[in-house]
Amino acid sequence: MNALLKKILYIIAALYFLISVIGGAILQSRLERTRQQLDAVRMELSAATNRQSELADILRRDGEILRESSTTISGIRSQIAAIRESYMAMENLLYNTGSNDFTDNNITNSTKLEETK
Repeated sequence: MNALLKKILYIIAALYFLISVIGGAILQSRLERTRQQLDAVRMELSAATNRQSELADILRRDGEILRESSTTISGIRSQIAAIRESYMAMENLLYNTGSNDFTDNNITNSTKLEETK
């Protein structure tokens, strides 16, 4: 009986060790996948932060252009042209990111809505 009990305890210990190793491997795999997803989200956040600062710079420059008073039509036209270029740059920043299908779908949908108007 004593030998049989030892065999059972060894089998239980071996199964516990085997289950622990398999569980650890599964957890390691999930951890690595989560780290990769986190890195991707960090890169997206960094890109979004950069875009946000670029947009803030463009808006600040537009504010400076609008604060300048122009008394001639050519001066007003040059202000309008500068602001138009700024808004085109902002549009490119906002719509040409290409990093997110959701954003691309929203752009397509809003373009279709504008075309139907």
